[in-house]
Amino acid sequence: MHWSSSPEHRAVFTAHERERRWERIRQGMDAVGLDLLVVLPQWLIDDALYVANQSGAVVFPLTGEPTLIIGGEGSNVATAAEGWIANRRSATARGSTRVPYGEAVAACLEELKMPPGARVGVAGLGASHLVHVRQPEGYVNYSTVMRIREAIPQCTLVDGTSVLAEARHQKSEEELEVMRRSVRVAEASAAAIAEHARGGALQADVFGQGILAQMREGAEEQSLSWCAGRWGEMKWRYTSPPPGEIAADSWYILTEIGPSVRGYNSQISEPFVVGRMDPQTSEVWELNAAAFTRACALMKSGATWDAVEEGVKEVGRGSGYEIDFLIHGRGLGNEGPMLIPVDTHEPFKGMPLKEGSTFVLKPFAYPPGSRYVARQHDVTWGDTIVVRRDGAERLGTRPLKLVEA
Repeated sequence: MHWSSSPEHRAVFTAHERERRWERIRQGMDAVGLDLLVVLPQWLIDDALYVANQSGAVVFPLTGEPTLIIGGEGSNVATAAEGWIANRRSATARGSTRVPYGEAVAACLEELKMPPGARVGVAGLGASHLVHVRQPEGYVNYSTVMRIREAIPQCTLVDGTSVLAEARHQKSEEELEVMRRSVRVAEASAAAIAEHARGGALQADVFGQGILAQMREGAEEQSLSWCAGRWGEMKWRYTSPPPGEIAADSWYILTEIGPSVRGYNSQISEPFVVGRMDPQTSEVWELNAAAFTRACALMKSGATWDAVEEGVKEVGRGSGYEIDFLIHGRGLGNEGPMLIPVDTHEPFKGMPLKEGSTFVLKPFAYPPGSRYVARQHDVTWGDTIVVRRDGAERLGTRPLKLVEA
C-alpha cells in the first residue's frame, strides 16, 4: 500500500489486500451455503468499500468474477476507470444522481440466470455484534430488496450480513496503517483545540479550529463531538458548533474526535481543562488512566470480554469510585462489539477477543450514584487500539495526560 500525492492523501490498497479480502468473503459464503452475495451502498457504504474499494453495488459470486454497479453523477464515465473489479457498469445510462440500485442489480441478476434453489445473500438485511452496531435492524432499502427478489423468484434470498461481519472484523496491516493515519488526523485536531481553548473564547470558534485541522490533514469526513461545562454539572453533547463562550475558570471540555480516511475512522477522547481544576478531578483522572492501562494489558487475543471487563472494574475497588468499561469497534463505520454503560453486556460473556480487531477504548471512573448524570464528573481519555497476542497496541502517539488548556 502507498499514499498517493493527491490532495486527499488517499490510500491505495494493494492487489494482495484485495485477494485477502475476497478469500475471506468466499470462505464465509461457503460456510453458510451462499452462491452469491449482493452488497448495496445505500445508506451505508462500509460493506461496499470493503469488497470493491469504492462505493457501488456489488454482485459477488462464490466463484467467478464480481460485478460493480456504480451510481451517481459521472458514473457512466467512471466505469472506464481502473479498480479492483474489472466488470463495471453504471446504474444509469447518463450518470444520473437518481440511482435505482434495485433495478440495476435486478437486471444484472437476470443476466446471470441463477439456477433454481440458489441461495443469494444480501448484506445489511440484518445486524451483527461485529458490524453496523448502531443499525440493529439493518440498513438496506425495502423496495431495493423487493426488486432483487422479483428478479430471482427461483432463488432463496437470505441475510448475508454475517459473511462480511466476520471478514471485516480482523484487520490487515494495510488497514491498520490507514487507521493510524486517521488517528494522526484526530490528534492534530486535538492539538488545535488545545491551542485555541481559553477563557472568553467562543466555543464555536474553537470547535471550528478542531474541524479545520481535520480538513487540513486530509480527512475525507470530519467528526467532533463536544461537551463543555463545570465540574459536577451535566454536560450536553454537541456535534455541531456549540453556543456561548468558554468560562474563564474551572471549565471542562470533553471531546470525541473521529475523522475518516479512505472510509476508515478512528476515534480518540481528549478532555481539556480551562482555568482552575477541581480537586476531585485528579482522583478521577488517575483512575481513568489506570483503567485504560489495565485494559490494554488484558486485551489479548483469546481473552473473553467478560474477563477483561471484570479486570478493568477491579481498578476502582476500594477507591471510593466505580469504573465503567466503555469500548466499541472502529474501522469501516460503526463496527463492534459495542460495550457501553447503557446497554447490557450479557451477549458478550464468553466471547473471545480476536487478533487484529480494532476499537476505541475509553474506560472511566465516577462517584457512586452519578452514573446517569451525563458527564457530570468526566475527564474520559481514550485511544484507538488493536488487539494483539500480548495485549492491546495503541494506534495513537499522544501522551496519556490531562490537557490543561
